[in-house]
Amino acid sequence: MRKILTLVVLLFCLGLWAQVHGNGSTIVDSLYAIPELDGDMAANTSGEAFSVNTTTYVFEVGDLGYPYENCAVRAFISFPLPIIPSGYSLVNATIRLYQFSSGGIEQLEDSTYVNTFFPHWDVAGGDTIKCIVSHVDYGISLGLDDWPKGDGDNPYTYNPNVGEITWEGINEPGNGPNHHGEAGYRYLDITDCVLHDLAIGSIFSQYRIAFQINTDYDNGSDFVAFKSMESNNEHQRPLIYYTLYNPSSASDDLSPEVLVNVTSSPNPFSSQVTFDISLKNHAILSIRLYDLRGRLVKEYGSTQYTKGLHSIDMDTHDLSNGIYLLQIRAGSEMITKKITCLK
Repeated sequence: MRKILTLVVLLFCLGLWAQVHGNGSTIVDSLYAIPELDGDMAANTSGEAFSVNTTTYVFEVGDLGYPYENCAVRAFISFPLPIIPSGYSLVNATIRLYQFSSGGIEQLEDSTYVNTFFPHWDVAGGDTIKCIVSHVDYGISLGLDDWPKGDGDNPYTYNPNVGEITWEGINEPGNGPNHHGEAGYRYLDITDCVLHDLAIGSIFSQYRIAFQINTDYDNGSDFVAFKSMESNNEHQRPLIYYTLYNPSSASDDLSPEVLVNVTSSPNPFSSQVTFDISLKNHAILSIRLYDLRGRLVKEYGSTQYTKGLHSIDMDTHDLSNGIYLLQIRAGSEMITKKITCLK
């Protein structure tokens, strides 16, 4: 129900906005997160990170009593940046996460513990502490040294508090520990973050998700859980929605100018890989292949293609075994997917 209400409000606002900017053209599109660059990280009670997980189906953020006693967990997520066509500018970008679970443990006055459906911190401030999203730069891979990125005094932190992805919508503490609320999508405006990343020439927009407190040392779990890109439920994977506007265009188009579908074969590949690209309209197409260190290893420059199906071969005999990120740009749309070289 909340998802439907959110979409109704979004469409209503877009309708009003289009009336005000009636002589312009609008593009509304979305981008999935990059699965090779998302994950979560655990640290011990001294704040020293000791575990990185980049193949998780979910992000469990907070104070976990398992599999290690009183370990703190933070999540990291990375999105490709949208292509901005000539004459357009970015007017809105929103991150969407799907929260499906949460839990906690509360210490009572008699020193016993009870489980709650929401995080409960046995410290000053208690369960008012929220789950915070920070705008960061953790680069081309996720490692133990990325744990502090998102803290206010860290040089790789752009904004230590973009906003809250709150857990109250799923388990409202005001309704008591027996209340189990509604799982669903959580949204956060990241327009300024994406504009910043575009301005500095980054190829990613990266974020940390964490609670303001690491742990309350009660040997229990206080957490929220979101679906990641590895989730089997495609519609629950993390997304960025974005809106582009061209004030000089004579039409108002609420769909991407180009729709592109891409398949690669074989996958894994060895000495050659073929990309089958289907274009709905004519488009300038570019293909780039990155290794997981972010280095550009192959590139096919911008070329005009007609609408329809195109098969493009890439010679890969000089590539080493490993995972690569394929980035295809067509008009206003960009697709990033994982392909594997195996010889």
